[in-house]
This record gives sequence, structure tokens and C-alpha cells, in this order.
Amino acid sequence: MIEELARKFSGVDASRLFSEKNLRDARRNLAQAGMRVGPQEWLSFSLFASAFLGLVAAIIGATAATLEIAAVLALLVFALLLLLLTRYPAYAKLKRAELVERDLPIALGAISVDLQANTAFERALARTAKGDYGEAGHELRRVLRDVEEGGESMQEALRRAAERVDSLLVKRAYMQLAFAYEHGAPGAEGLRRLADEMIGLQAAKARQYSARMTFFGLLFVSVSCILPAFFSAYVIVGSAFLQLTLSPNDILLAFCVLFPLADLAILLYLREKTPKILLGGK
Repeated sequence: MIEELARKFSGVDASRLFSEKNLRDARRNLAQAGMRVGPQEWLSFSLFASAFLGLVAAIIGATAATLEIAAVLALLVFALLLLLLTRYPAYAKLKRAELVERDLPIALGAISVDLQANTAFERALARTAKGDYGEAGHELRRVLRDVEEGGESMQEALRRAAERVDSLLVKRAYMQLAFAYEHGAPGAEGLRRLADEMIGLQAAKARQYSARMTFFGLLFVSVSCILPAFFSAYVIVGSAFLQLTLSPNDILLAFCVLFPLADLAILLYLREKTPKILLGGK
């Protein structure tokens, strides 16, 4: 959806307002995120989308408050959205790298088994690429397509594939694949060891996440149950003995907005930090 919107800015080039470093970073991040949008298009979209929503915020602020507040609100919305949109490809490339890392160990193990059975490297790679290995399988299919249709050598196709993913583990995997291509069956053992190492790292991340879940589980219970109960007691006691004055709207805002938003923030954080290996095909 967001890529379709960005591509509509192909005829508008506002990228000249950004530095050369911004253009280089955007080009690299978009390619590694697998987003089919050029850096000029994305930066132009980010600028105009931020300006439009900043204008909307200014109109809302001018309607509900003073012009000074509207101007400050517009600047804040513009700056925040511009920062988020320009940084989004960097976030997306890391998430894509995690997806490739999730499925790559099993794919490497399948290739190593075929190589140990004296199967030709191209055939082993093609057989694995046709399997259900998620984003890793998609990248392997691109390698084959670069070789068969693009006329590239296997080493060059593997090198280009390593550049498309921002992950040291993935780069090591492609280097090991290039070694296996050059040496045949002797390189299969290296693929197997690397696959075992990657699986071990995924297991360690899962254990770390499990330990983190214990703390955040208690925090979620506290925010969703204990903290509202203490707030209710504070409001009752404060109203009776401490001359605390909270309007019904204030109390309603706390229970209907503040506490639910805190719970949602915890759940979103946990969802964001969940290892991809625990999310299955999601």
C-alpha cells in the first residue's frame, strides 16, 4: 500500500532538498528492504506526505485552539512524520533480514544433504529454492534467476544476493555457498555447521525472549489490574480526605484511554521483540 503511494511520486523529484548521504542511505535501505521504490520517489513521498499531514494538523489546531498552538502542532507533526517515513526503509530492511535468517538454516541443511549425496550444486540449489523456505527461498530463487536468465556467474549472483540482505549471518551463508559451489561435497560440511550455529543462535534468542516475557507479563498484569485498582483507591481516599478534585472526565480518560494505551504499548513492544522463529509463517 505505502509502496504504491510512493510510486505515484515518480514524476515529482523533491529529493534535491535532501543530502547525497540521505539519497545513498535511502537507495541501500530500500534495496535491502525489498521495496520496489526508488530513493527519489520515496524521499519525495515522505516530504509531501509529511507536509500534507502537517497542514491537516495545523487546520485542526487552528479550529480547536490558537494559531500559535496550530503552528507548533503542524511543525511537530511534520518533523515526526518526516523522520518516521525516511527511517522506515531502515526498519523494514532489518525485519526482512530477520525473515531470511529464520528460514535460511533449514535451507542450508537441505543443500548440504544434497551435496553430501553428490548432487550437483545447481541442482541442489534449485531443489531447495522450490521448497517452502519463506524469504530465504525467495532469495535463492533470485540467485538462480540471475544465473539462468541474467547470465551471471554463480559466485557473482551469490555476492549480489548477500548485498541485498543486511545481515552478517546471511553474508556468511552466501560465502559458504560460494565455497561449496567451488569445492563440491567438501563444502557441505561447512554448510551443515553454519546451519547448526544459526539454529543455536535462534534458540538462544528464544530463551532470552522467554526470560523477558516473565518480567513483561508481570508488568502487564500490574498496568492492567493493580495500577487501576490503586488509582481507584487513590481517587476515593483523596476525594474524601485529601481534597483531591478529579472530574468524571479525568477518571474516564484514565480508565478508557491512559491504561489501555499503556497495555497496548507493552503488547506492541513484546510483538516487536518476538523472534521470527516463534512467529511461524507470519
